[in-house]
Amino acid sequence: MTLLDIKNIDVSYDDFKVLWNISMDVKQGEMVALLGPNGSGKSTVLNTVSNLVAHNKGTISFDDKLISNVPTHKRTSLGISHVLERRRVFPHLTVYQNLVLGAWHPLAKQELESSLVKVFFLFQQLGPLNHFLLVLSLIHI
Repeated sequence: MTLLDIKNIDVSYDDFKVLWNISMDVKQGEMVALLGPNGSGKSTVLNTVSNLVAHNKGTISFDDKLISNVPTHKRTSLGISHVLERRRVFPHLTVYQNLVLGAWHPLAKQELESSLVKVFFLFQQLGPLNHFLLVLSLIHI
């Protein structure tokens, strides 16, 4: 089953065309890498899927639903999220606080506790303080 289907998109920044007739699909469970030198359009393709950049031609479908005209904030509820490069976190917050802040979407809030367990299991080097905060949140103290 195709999860993401991009067909013949063109993207311009003002009058400057940067993508021509781009098509690709990603099947469910598949990992796809966009490779190329700086300025080749990798970020523009991802920004277009997230609707941070508009496309002037073509279609984008996600999970067999046409999302070409769906606003960015509604795409998150479909399961599309985009973490921008340059590690844009809040440097004065702890790792734990940054993770909790990232669960702003109502569906993410429902899964917050199990998501935190997974993150701290995968990244055990985050330290004992974060584990302590995690345990406190799980037992609701």
